[in-house]
Amino acid sequence: MSTLAEIEDAIAQLPPTQWMEIRRWMDAHAPKAATPEALKVFRQLQDEVKLTAEGAAAWKDAVADARR
Repeated sequence: MSTLAEIEDAIAQLPPTQWMEIRRWMDAHAPKAATPEALKVFRQLQDEVKLTAEGAAAWKDAVADARR
């Protein structure tokens, strides 16, 4: 995967548990002293994933409800 668009497309195909793995990886690898451009790209990818702690909990609840 060489472009942000390809990465975004691949992430969109992941099940929620793997989204959480990506989110944890992104949090662990966030630049400490980022250049403005690196931080912009990182935040753009984070926004594309749209998986906040609240979003993850809501997704988990929705899946649990659907299984009932």
